[in-house]
Amino acid sequence: MNKLYLSKNSIIVTVLTVFSMLLAGGFVFFNRNKLFVKGVTSISPSAVLTFSPNTINTAPGSSFNVVVNLNTGGVGVVGTDLLIRFNKDLLLLEDILVSGNSILKSVLPVTSSGAFNRQLVLACANTGSHNGSTSACSRGAGIIQVGLAAYDWSSNTTTGMYTGNFPAATLSFKAKKTGQSSIRFIPTEGVTNTNFTTTTDSNVVAIPTGGDPLDVLITPKSRVRVNVDDLTLITTTPSPTPTPTPTDANTVSLYPVADTYVTSAEPNKNRGKTTSLHIDGSPVEITYMKFDLEALAGKNINTARLKVRVTNYSPSDYNVKRVPNTSWKENEVTYNNKLDIGAIISTFAGADAGTWIEIDITNFVKDRKGSLMSLGFDGSGSNGLDFNSRESGESNSPKLEITFN
Repeated sequence: MNKLYLSKNSIIVTVLTVFSMLLAGGFVFFNRNKLFVKGVTSISPSAVLTFSPNTINTAPGSSFNVVVNLNTGGVGVVGTDLLIRFNKDLLLLEDILVSGNSILKSVLPVTSSGAFNRQLVLACANTGSHNGSTSACSRGAGIIQVGLAAYDWSSNTTTGMYTGNFPAATLSFKAKKTGQSSIRFIPTEGVTNTNFTTTTDSNVVAIPTGGDPLDVLITPKSRVRVNVDDLTLITTTPSPTPTPTPTDANTVSLYPVADTYVTSAEPNKNRGKTTSLHIDGSPVEITYMKFDLEALAGKNINTARLKVRVTNYSPSDYNVKRVPNTSWKENEVTYNNKLDIGAIISTFAGADAGTWIEIDITNFVKDRKGSLMSLGFDGSGSNGLDFNSRESGESNSPKLEITFN
């Protein structure tokens, strides 16, 4: 039996090929996103993949672990693909421990001897290349792909079906720089992988009695929000809604002098007086904010963090971008006359309703101090993010917290 890592398709092709040979299963075929079968006995999706913990607060240069848990939902399974996306610019995948058990014995990809090829996984995830070649890393950098199979390479035999709940893998990361991002499965509920077309998704495979292999994974919702902060660490438990507090001589909190959002669903409508701001990819919704930084002229800026209070959960990632126009008025902007937005300043992950998100925009504030500053917020996900506007009251309003000397 050939024991090569099949890099062009799902890892689970290996175990499915084995089972189709040894168990005389039906014909299996794939499209670019999901696992499909012909003539199967129906099984409702039951398996769940989750991360633990769901929030990481750390500093540049620090390491942390994320555990991937598999719960088969009472169904016997023969293998799983884990496809996980992370921000390679913010994080380094230092190591990966794939647990396995007495049934899901084989950890994929494998070397020619059947051993787990850890170095291939790490190299592909971090750089998109292994031993100077990209051919074994068809998914590119920022993607972790590993698998577990109910198979014993040493004897070329299958090992049955696993039912239960166990930690399938432990991912060890190191934070490279400050910023916010997320670690998530491919797919994640509500997220479209617009630039990911060369492989199947994560899957958990069962073989119904008298049927063919079938993906029984419920589309994952779990994700890890990563906050990398070089000054103070944010609590991992969402805190109560903060209210502005008196500032000392080296700290100032600034509130927007204008904010609004536009939507392609109502291209002529102005939303400058609404109490919430929206970002979405479908329909397209873009948020704008403007701050007056005149009081910061001549100051030495240490940090500048924009804080927004979420009112609608979203699992997607979003961008803060430069907006050259600083003369706009919140009661005049519509989708049809929307403001041009420029280069990305920072990226951030969505969060649960009631949570405050902090976004580091220090360098841009340094560049714009002493003048007006406009920001634009956009994203490509179809499950949009909503947060309070300045019209919702000072305690819930977006705010820019700046330290200086």
